[in-house]
Amino acid sequence: MKKADAERAIRSLSKKWFQTLPESEREHPSFGSFTTWLRTNNYGHFLDFRSTKVQIMQLSGGSIKN
Repeated sequence: MKKADAERAIRSLSKKWFQTLPESEREHPSFGSFTTWLRTNNYGHFLDFRSTKVQIMQLSGGSIKN
């Protein structure tokens, strides 16, 4: 799965997960709790993505040379 595909899914799923949290946990939600929820609900595969060379270069501020 490509990073962009995973990112779209994770953004949507984070909203769904947040709605399941008790009010007391909403002020400081836990990333660990979110990843556990993803895996428990069979969405864990969205955490396994790959970056392309272009994405890595963009993130590092470098340019792509052929």
